[in-house]
Parts: sequence; C-alpha cells; structure tokens
Amino acid sequence: MTDRSPFTLVSDRAANLATSPATPLAAPMADIEAAEQMLGLFDTLIGEADQNVLLERFHRWASRCGLADSLGFTAAGDQQELIFGEQRHHRALYQLDIDGKTLGAVTLSRRQRFSEAELTLLERALGGLARAVRLAQQLAHAQVTALHDGLTGLLNRRAMDERLSHELLLAKRHGSALSLMIIDIDHFKDINDQLGHLVGDEVLCRLAESFRGCVRESDLLFRLGGDEFAILLPRTGLSGAADVARKIRETVEHVTVGLSTRAGGVLPRLSIGVADLLPGDDDKALMQRADTHLYHAKAQGRGRVCISV
Repeated sequence: MTDRSPFTLVSDRAANLATSPATPLAAPMADIEAAEQMLGLFDTLIGEADQNVLLERFHRWASRCGLADSLGFTAAGDQQELIFGEQRHHRALYQLDIDGKTLGAVTLSRRQRFSEAELTLLERALGGLARAVRLAQQLAHAQVTALHDGLTGLLNRRAMDERLSHELLLAKRHGSALSLMIIDIDHFKDINDQLGHLVGDEVLCRLAESFRGCVRESDLLFRLGGDEFAILLPRTGLSGAADVARKIRETVEHVTVGLSTRAGGVLPRLSIGVADLLPGDDDKALMQRADTHLYHAKAQGRGRVCISV
C-alpha cells in the first residue's frame, strides 16, 4: 500500500493469501488483461450518482471477474451492512478512506482464497469505487441542500414547485384528494423591527417545529420565503385540511418565544388559507386559490383559517 491509495486495507493480507493453492482469475493475469478489466469497471461507474447502484455494479463486475461472490458495504457512522450476493468463507476487508475522510467499509468474499495479483487488482478497483462513492455522496448532499431551507430545515420553494406538480399528477391519476394550505405569520415585520432578527429567526424555527407536530409523516412542509409557509396534504379533502389548519393555529397560540425581557415573550399568530384540488385544476390554480383564501383570512381580522370566499 502506498500513501497515494484512496483507501486503507483493514484485513491482514496474509490471511487471504494462499497457504494452500489459490484459484487465480483464469491464469496468472497479464497486465493488459487487468487493464481491460479496470476499464470495463470504470466505464460502468462513470456518471452514476446513486451510491447503491455503484455498489451493485461493482459487485457484478467483481463477480464476472471471479474476484468475489459477495460484496458488503457499511457506510461510515452506520451499523447496518448492505450486502450483494451470497457470502462465502474467504474474505477481504477494506476501509474506504479518501482525502482523509472515511466513506465506509467494504467486505468481499468468495469460496477460494485470494491471490496476491487478485488483491492488487481489487485495491486498484476499490480506488475507483471510492472516488465514485464520494462523488455520489457529495451530489446527494448538494441535492438535499438545494431543496431545503437553511434556517428551518423545511423544504423550500424550489421543492414546493417540484412536489406540488408531482402530487397533483398522482391525485389525478388515482382519483384521490389533495389539499394545500398557505400560512402567514401575522405582523412578523413588527417582530423583526421591535425585537430583532434573532427573535424573528427563533419564531420561524419554533413554528416550523410546531407544524411538524401537527401533520402526518406523509404531509409535506415548506418554507416559501420570509414568514410564509405551505403544507401539502396528499389524500386529504378540504374538511380534513381545515381541521389540520385549525389545530396548527391553536397549537401556535401556546408557542411563546421570549428572547426579549421588555417584550415579556412573543406570541405569534397565524393566518391560513386552505384549498383543495378541483376538477380541471393545475398546480397554479390550486396555489392561487389557497393564496386568495389566505388574503381573505387576513382581511377578516388575521389569526383565522379561511377555506372559501
């Protein structure tokens, strides 16, 4: 192993090498054959962004080459091992480290012991896998970050546009209900102006947490920007969505944020507009109707839930 290696071999190589004759790949592998095998592997890994697909493809490649009957992978910080193929007696254990970061541990197994040439080939191949897995993990993190609000952790407006269109298509395809509520914090500007943005940020976070406690796991919560939120409720009609909106409003009435002694605590209030999917609706029509109902909730005195005009 050299310092340039992108991973660390955990197992004792001597334990894998033949004290009894090992079965080579086909014959002693020539350099050109090994190079062709590596090119075939890298060709299957390039461009794939799903970590599990990468691992599955690596297992298929190792199996075709006679290098392994099974592949196990345990991600860093995880206890559960993902296994491809049937586990065998002889194993080679590797820890994938790249640029000082541990990606996980790989276990390869087969019936025969591993030869020195095979272990060398596996080390080179796992270097390519490590780079591909790191890229997939970075892409997954970037995708999560791009679709979530950095302050509250809720989905953001971009995610709202994507998920609303998706859920609307599902509702129409299956003939199921779909409702949308838009939530606005009453007089939120006054909170920021009088108590400062730190208090305003805490109000947003506390409310987001309250919303999570009032909805189902299948419901989708969004921060659209500023003090405006939205909740998408699949398989929920107008009456059920209105009940959830009232529950949210009543719950929030008991949420106190008190970073300012002179204010004695902040009691945020909400105005909520609710609309359900009607025949002929597209995503813009549903959104517009919920927004109109929100406007009427504010016009009627704020701190209200409006489901019709």
